[in-house]
Amino acid sequence: MEHETSPDPLLTTGEAIRELADRGLRIHQRTLIRWARSGGVPAETLPSGRLRYRLSDVAAIATSQPTV
Repeated sequence: MEHETSPDPLLTTGEAIRELADRGLRIHQRTLIRWARSGGVPAETLPSGRLRYRLSDVAAIATSQPTV
């Protein structure tokens, strides 16, 4: 993770996907982006249009989703 200095770092989509996979939830990047754009997942949109996810929100996603 490139933003580990803050208490609740912002993650790129790729970092969020890897974090979710480490926690047992494997989803495609497009799925996470779709969830964020529809408001199902908290995300911050940068002026460039790219999304960033708080580590605490990613952890919450992983614990709220059933694993297969």
